Amino acid sequence: MMTSDVLGRLWGALGTHLWQTTLVLAALFIVARTLRRAPAGLLNSLFWIGLVKLLVPLPLLKGIAGSAVDAAVRTAASAGPAAGAAIPIIEGTAAVMDPAGAILGESPHLAGGWPVALTALWVSGFIALTVVWILGARPWKRETTPLAVTPDIRDRLATVLRGTGVPASVVLVTDSNVIPFVTGLLRPRVVVPRRLLEEAGNTAIRSILIHEDAHRRRREPLRLLLSRATAVVFFFYPLVWPLLKRIRETGEMACDDAVMASGIRPRAYASALAVVFDMGLTAAPSSAALDRRSPSLMRRRLMRLNGTRRCKMQLKHRAALLLVLVCVLMASALSLSSLAGDPSTDAKAPDPPAKPDTPPVEAPAPVPEPAPEPSEFFISKMVPPEYPDIARAKGLEAIVFMELTLADLKVASAELKTILVGHPPLEVVKVGKDGKVVDPVEEEGMEAFHEVFVEAATTAALQWEIEVRPEGARTDATTLVVPIQFRLDGEKDKKTEDTEGSL
Repeated sequence: MMTSDVLGRLWGALGTHLWQTTLVLAALFIVARTLRRAPAGLLNSLFWIGLVKLLVPLPLLKGIAGSAVDAAVRTAASAGPAAGAAIPIIEGTAAVMDPAGAILGESPHLAGGWPVALTALWVSGFIALTVVWILGARPWKRETTPLAVTPDIRDRLATVLRGTGVPASVVLVTDSNVIPFVTGLLRPRVVVPRRLLEEAGNTAIRSILIHEDAHRRRREPLRLLLSRATAVVFFFYPLVWPLLKRIRETGEMACDDAVMASGIRPRAYASALAVVFDMGLTAAPSSAALDRRSPSLMRRRLMRLNGTRRCKMQLKHRAALLLVLVCVLMASALSLSSLAGDPSTDAKAPDPPAKPDTPPVEAPAPVPEPAPEPSEFFISKMVPPEYPDIARAKGLEAIVFMELTLADLKVASAELKTILVGHPPLEVVKVGKDGKVVDPVEEEGMEAFHEVFVEAATTAALQWEIEVRPEGARTDATTLVVPIQFRLDGEKDKKTEDTEGSL
């Protein structure tokens, strides 16, 4: 009888917890829908807030933390009329988040034989899903067996990873015919099939490795373990499945944004995904750049690459995320309060303070001098681009105008502004306000060489460091346009000074 009563109270508290989680998830889904054009990292963080809310059963902690919340509410009630006006809001929030507790005055509980029956059903489902999970993961252990790296593979990796920031030590090459994926909880590594390194082009391999390295930096195996554990424990909760689905989808899209932020163009990245798809590789057990089991996700990712969206988190995105987190924490804390209807929480305005005989005179705050305007940007660390062999063989020159985005006076991303390719002599060109070449007109058939010049310019620009003059000048502006000239007159990969800088 005692066991049934304890289980009844546990299931009652769990019901309250799932009701609160449902309210939070509904709000998060609405916010995510409103911010669907925001960076995928922001959306992924929103859904992870919902997952953490699901994993922390606050109603079970009501007896421990509720007294602390009640003390805070009483303190706020006695702080003044403004604080006292917030008491109805606190009581209303507690009533919505915990309706049974507010109505009954105590934690709800199930009676009869329901607690034992529900516990037996939950244990059966928990064991069944755990067994399926373990058996499904066992065949993939052999896929992480590393292959001895030959000099050819080592040279190919060094060429592909140059300028990407991906360390070669985290890349494991395997003979398995599997899509690249990340493995390892404490030391995540990127597993790549040897066939991909042998058959795919440099841009395709670079795109896939940057995507998977983003998974590695996010510690995706640990996230996947937590998601699967949540599914096993809360398998009976209907909203857990769409929540985990959106976490997985936005996680993949966040890694896609990392590829875009590295300077790779959407069309080149989409071509890389198509190359991997054509190889017929087997779907990996965890996050992968391409998953045949989810064609709808692949379609949405490709559509997102071609649409208008943000790839990087901005200040407004971080502020929105912080606001959502604060709201969730406050609502969760107020749900622990048991002071709804308690007359001791009624606010009483304190007596006004006595006016001093002589008001104090405050000294004016010093006004800081504004920082001077920057007069010049220059490259303190300049890595020249490598001249494309195919263009050198054709005797072609190029002038590439790159729009650089700065972060802490380092190049965070480089995007193409405009390009001119042709046979020498190729003079410095004029560029209009719209970013188009004014004069001269490019020769026909030069579009095929745009990508190799842009790739070489992007790889070099991402390694530059920028300084500003005078020292201490304002650096709140973050973009400038720099021309990079490829010439065949003996000066290899010469860069001219920027002619159209804007911050």
